[in-house]
Amino acid sequence: MSSQHRARLLPCLAALAVLALPAAGCGPGEPAEPAARLEVTPGEVVLPYPGAAVLTVTWAPSAPLEDHPIVFVHLLGADGGVVRTFDHHFPEDWVAGSEVTYPLGLWQSALGPPLPDGAYDLSIGVYTPDGHRPALEVEGREVDEGEYVVARVEAPPVAPGGPRLAFGDGWEPPAPPSDRQTFGARWLGDGGSLELVGVDGPLDLALSVRLPAPDEMESTLVLDPDATEPAVEISSPCTAEPVRVAGAGTREVTLALRPAEGVGSCPVVFDPGFVYLDPQTLRRLSVDLRRVLWTPGSEPEPDTEPEPAEPAAAAAP
Repeated sequence: MSSQHRARLLPCLAALAVLALPAAGCGPGEPAEPAARLEVTPGEVVLPYPGAAVLTVTWAPSAPLEDHPIVFVHLLGADGGVVRTFDHHFPEDWVAGSEVTYPLGLWQSALGPPLPDGAYDLSIGVYTPDGHRPALEVEGREVDEGEYVVARVEAPPVAPGGPRLAFGDGWEPPAPPSDRQTFGARWLGDGGSLELVGVDGPLDLALSVRLPAPDEMESTLVLDPDATEPAVEISSPCTAEPVRVAGAGTREVTLALRPAEGVGSCPVVFDPGFVYLDPQTLRRLSVDLRRVLWTPGSEPEPDTEPEPAEPAAAAAP
């Protein structure tokens, strides 16, 4: 997404647009003043497949930006090409002198192919809706206008065996691979299931699901007779309670899968109470599954009764 906004503005023009500096103060070759100081920690992370890694991002804006900026985050291959993106809206108002800190999640979703094992550069920058990418104060080299390397990401080899993801009926084919933000994202029709196969212990399954709003779709919203809004129930025989997601937007859902001993697989059932129906093609869509991750879970604590206390010794007469 962010590659479409890689506008090439001269540093002088960037300074005029962002900082409203007089033309006399921006001579040929003078660098633009940074719009913010950026710090990212830690400097190195491991990103397994499938799995996630979390960094901490701290912005200290020093100049105003028009509108709400978008933070672009690129994972760069050895040739400098973008292999994954983790773009997001700046989480708060951009206010000069007001520091903002938040966690930045990176992931390898099981919906897409794993990254080749090896080391990758992580670069960050910010742009406004008009494509302007201001300079930043960062402890890292600049790889493009307003884009700076801030961390090193290690993708380890994928371990043989282990759980794998299988889709049942009801799912559309994966979205085109040109979307580096949500590789392999899939639409659900009236309902369906996926299955974790090769599960040999507790597993925490993390799903990112999006329920579109009516104005996002060119189809007619059809609700179940007892429904008042788009909603989907996600359940599994490997977890105690189903999860209900309601209302338009993207939600992060976690299921603690605890299969019975010797079962080896966990189906996950999606039961939407709505569908978007295209009256021309009769295509039916409901939930947009955008990310699937999992990590080993912890065993539940055993229920044990406390041992009775020893009776107190009788006092000597």
